[in-house]
Amino acid sequence: MKVGDLVRPHPGIRHDRHKRHPELWFGVIIEMHKTSSAFGGHRQTAVVCWNYPDFQEESQWTYQLEVINESR
Repeated sequence: MKVGDLVRPHPGIRHDRHKRHPELWFGVIIEMHKTSSAFGGHRQTAVVCWNYPDFQEESQWTYQLEVINESR
């Protein structure tokens, strides 16, 4: 997963109520961040620009996303 990839909410994970139909949502990763976990290790978050104009940018854990199409 990297900047420029086209993603959607992972279908196997329950999402917030604003994404009741995750199959309709898609977005592009515009930033990637690595954060330290309180339990040790690191987790990655991605800032995603979604296709819904009223909900454009959102930071998400990368495990909550599924890559639809990889950028080159």
